Amino acid sequence: VGGLLGSSKEHEEICRKISTDVVGLCGPSLTQAGLRNDGERVCASLKPNAFVGKILAQTESYVKRIKERQSSRYVIGNSLSLADLAIFNSLDEILHGPRSIRVLPGVRNIMEREFPVLMQTYEVVKEDLADYLQERIGKFTSKEGIEDVQRNSVRE
Repeated sequence: VGGLLGSSKEHEEICRKISTDVVGLCGPSLTQAGLRNDGERVCASLKPNAFVGKILAQTESYVKRIKERQSSRYVIGNSLSLADLAIFNSLDEILHGPRSIRVLPGVRNIMEREFPVLMQTYEVVKEDLADYLQERIGKFTSKEGIEDVQRNSVRE
């Protein structure tokens, strides 16, 4: 055990649970909504009775309990883990669609209100990976996607 899985068997299990739970959230439905800039559809998926909303609520509660046992900005230990990256990846697609190319209307407000612990993790990873995230903009987006990022980054 070590590296992205943390420093103990318990950390490894936490990473596996979180990554398994959240990575599957961004299936075809959310991906299509993100590509179509359909914030309403994404917002609907975040409701407490919707599949994505239920999983995020369970993960929020789980991560909150873990973080209450330690004083770290990360989910486990004192460095970035698979748990942090899995949360970031899923929330990034929920907030911005595939490849972070949009700001989906209304989604951030719901995420910040309903899932503040997950959003805190998202922001920590975003800060830690800022250089990489800036660099990837030109590598993984179309010309239109780059224009969307440039136009929408002013609004965020």
